[in-house]
Amino acid sequence: MTILLLALLAAQSSATVLPYPGVWARGELGLIDGRRCSLFLWDGAAVAASLLDTNEREVLAQLRQEIAQQWQEGDRPAQAGLLRRYLDLMQAPNQRSFAPLQLRRLTYQHLRVACGETVVRSGFVLFPHAAGYALVAYYSPTNAHLILVDYAPKAKEVAEDATAFLEAYRSELEQASSEEELPRAVRGAWAEHQKRQQRLEKGRIRFTDFNGIYLPGCPGKCPPGTLADAWSRLAAEERLAFAPLLGLLARAAANPGELSGRPGLVLFGTEAAWPEEFGDNPVRPLEGSLARLTPGPLPSTFTRPDAAVARDLFGREDWEPPSLDGKLHDVIKAMRRALR
Repeated sequence: MTILLLALLAAQSSATVLPYPGVWARGELGLIDGRRCSLFLWDGAAVAASLLDTNEREVLAQLRQEIAQQWQEGDRPAQAGLLRRYLDLMQAPNQRSFAPLQLRRLTYQHLRVACGETVVRSGFVLFPHAAGYALVAYYSPTNAHLILVDYAPKAKEVAEDATAFLEAYRSELEQASSEEELPRAVRGAWAEHQKRQQRLEKGRIRFTDFNGIYLPGCPGKCPPGTLADAWSRLAAEERLAFAPLLGLLARAAANPGELSGRPGLVLFGTEAAWPEEFGDNPVRPLEGSLARLTPGPLPSTFTRPDAAVARDLFGREDWEPPSLDGKLHDVIKAMRRALR
């Protein structure tokens, strides 16, 4: 009975905190037709456990247990210490020369865009080692979804190869102002390096799914008009709902920057969310109108949002951030579950 009680208390304690920390922000955006839409954003950062060694995974497991048991009762300094230890695991201990190899971080952003009574929710994940992204958007009244993926499974090998080349020829590369000025041996090594990069790039996974219309290679490697045709096959109500979100993500990618009132918080996106063949972007150029929502000095928190915030932002009170470690199709499934 004692063991059962302890297990129950541990489960209840764990349920009071998020599996990885995040911050909240809200604001609004303007459309070119004059309408204003509200925004609500949750920005989370998870340790990429698959990139940790055995000892680091044990450290992460122990830390998660401490967070589950101590976060809610801890004061600000204690919470800041737990958060700092979690974020420190995102930094590779012996990689200082090339940024993609330094970070073992998975970024997940949940975005709710509401234009009048029309509400769309989406999840956007950035994979470590500059491997790419996955976007999943959902419109509940018709159960419509959009998925956009650009992911390189061998991104780590790409980064490691680039690191090795830079370290081997750093002095020659720094002295030359153009490829023609490089010594012949270095130019040959550069040509071989580019061939290796191209071979690794062939494994890239790129596709779009417009409510069941699957388009491999899109965007980027599909015939002109393919995306526009799939977009036109959505119901008019669905296009009207998704357009502000997609336009916003395209704007955010083209003009990345901090959100006003929240230093360090960046809205991520991809220009592929609104391709040229769709016509004019429905969202006006961004003017930094998103504002900080949660008070307090911590940059992010494991504390769950209260019920009212959760219902508005996530659509339900018992929302769980998706698990981001695993195979691509498992991550996408988890993202879809987090939106329903």
